[in-house]
Parts: sequence; C-alpha cells; structure tokens
Amino acid sequence: MGEIRYKTNNDITINEIVFDKLISLDIRNIHINWQNDFDYIKKLEGLKHYGAYVNDKLIGAISVNKKGSIFFIWVDDKYRHKGIGSSLLIKVINELKLEVLNISFPSNTSLEGFVKKMNFQKLKLFQYEMYLTLD
Repeated sequence: MGEIRYKTNNDITINEIVFDKLISLDIRNIHINWQNDFDYIKKLEGLKHYGAYVNDKLIGAISVNKKGSIFFIWVDDKYRHKGIGSSLLIKVINELKLEVLNISFPSNTSLEGFVKKMNFQKLKLFQYEMYLTLD
C-alpha cells in the first residue's frame, strides 16, 4: 500500500463498534464472498470494528485485524465519494498503529476503484473469484 493521499471527512464521527452494530448495517446490492461474509468475520479473533456516524446514524464501517488485513469496508451509497472510506482507513491506521494495510474482496467495481484511488498495490499473487452462470 502506498501513502493515503486523500482528505478525511470532518463531518463524521468514527468510533469503535461491536460486531452486532456491524451486522445491523442496511447493506444491499453488493456481493460479499465467503472470506468477507459476516458469518466468517464473526468467527475471527482479534478483529476491530469501527463505524462512521453522521448525527448518530451509522453510515459506514470497517473491520480490520491488528496486522492490517481489512475484512470489510463499506459506506452507504448516499454518502460515498465524500472522504468517509479514506477517513475509516486513516482511523484504523492511527488507532492500531499500522504500517501496512491489505484487502481482499470479490468482484466489485466500486471497491476496486476505491482501493486504486487510495493507492493500494495489487500483489503479484492474487486470486480470481470464479462464477458459474446458471441457465
């Protein structure tokens, strides 16, 4: 990961949250693979979850471990492109004193654009998600 070079959003509050808050998010219209599914994340030890709030409304969240592996990051459609995702990244970097972040995610053009914008580097070894078209 290169240096995050984008502004944060000062109109939000980011706090550590419990897992139950994370699963209460109204997430729709996105595909989540099993490595990033809430049932899988729930079983992992040592994850920290942070929520982004606007006026007490949870509008985004991130789940990360102490080594910098991001298992989940999401911002409500209505609040995207306002620096909230980068604010979540900066929060976990500062709180957990991370030097490196890494992320894996399913085919998702919005998230792919976000990680490119945030200057993440694609590893030489990576995995493709396979799809089977049903007739």
